[in-house]
Amino acid sequence: MLTLLKEKTDSNSNQLNDREHHQSEVIDAIRFPLITLIVFFHLLPPEETYHSPFVSYNLISTFFSAHGISQLAVPAFFIISGYFFYHNIKEWNTTVYFYKIRKRIFTLLIPYLLWNGIPILGIMLVRLLMGIKSGTSLSLIREFGDGIGWLRAFWDCGAKSLPLPFVVPLWYVRDLMVCSVFSPVIYFLIRRIKLLYVLLLGFFFLTNTWIDVTGFSAKAWVFFSIGAYLSINRINMVCMFRKYAFISIPLSIGLLIITTYFKPFFEEAHPILNNCFLFAGVISLLGCFSYLVSIGLVHNIPRLTNSVFFIYAFHVFPCPIIISVTAFFKNLTGKLIVETQVITYFIQLIAAPTAIIVTCYSIYYLMHRFTPRLLSILIGQR
Repeated sequence: MLTLLKEKTDSNSNQLNDREHHQSEVIDAIRFPLITLIVFFHLLPPEETYHSPFVSYNLISTFFSAHGISQLAVPAFFIISGYFFYHNIKEWNTTVYFYKIRKRIFTLLIPYLLWNGIPILGIMLVRLLMGIKSGTSLSLIREFGDGIGWLRAFWDCGAKSLPLPFVVPLWYVRDLMVCSVFSPVIYFLIRRIKLLYVLLLGFFFLTNTWIDVTGFSAKAWVFFSIGAYLSINRINMVCMFRKYAFISIPLSIGLLIITTYFKPFFEEAHPILNNCFLFAGVISLLGCFSYLVSIGLVHNIPRLTNSVFFIYAFHVFPCPIIISVTAFFKNLTGKLIVETQVITYFIQLIAAPTAIIVTCYSIYYLMHRFTPRLLSILIGQR
């Protein structure tokens, strides 16, 4: 009897370990595709996707744009971050909390300050040299500093309508740090009111009812809390999402079609429908990758996965160059025959994000080879 009980316990333990291993594989495998979606998000903003004379191009570019599946990347990263923040915590206390915060000083805060600070200092240096050359002294620096709100450039650049840090994509890190600081509150609410806490957040998110405080974005708080809830309650995130993928996939496809291609017909309900798409889409994305990893069609490539944070932080810098080149070719194709134009449009759709990713990865590779210590600091010792 004891032998049978032991065998059953060992079997359950092995299954649990297999599920944990599978989850780890899926999370590692999905990171690079998610950062690719973020590059698409910034290269294909909504207003740029309907100006082509080609319907097929408009449909496909919209699918990958900031109105399409690309907007799933950030919520997915928040869920993953929330999940692993509380992963394997047996008991929450001040020791655990300060350990987590100390760790995030190196993985989040220092890279955040450097990625924002280095370009600001670089621009100030250039303006200083220009001022010395033109005899305007420090006026160019003052003008630049006033424009970005000086130290507020590290938080919201002093903007009220669109409060973003100087390096815009770093708002994700900023809001993730805020969630980390308030992690005891999230833990307490999950333990105290359990699923009701997540349901309330979901309701506020869907109805766009949220506090207007920079750093406390609804997207960050809601999806981080969902990941936290699953982790605290020992629920395997990937396996659960795969379990409900048969519902979420058709739902997310339907919502994506409605919120993109038929948006004019649902203008008033669009914000709610789009938020519904984010929930269903993230579940579908992780569920699909779980299946693809399990059949061996997708797997983790460590060299690419390790470069994700660098690509995320750096990709905005070559973006203007790529966009300028893309605009040049678009103007050039206006003089060509229609068949050549449509081919060129699709080449641009693929080539622009590919060029960004290749450029970022090449710089990452060179830094990894020649300046590994500097790279380690910039990417948070990942």
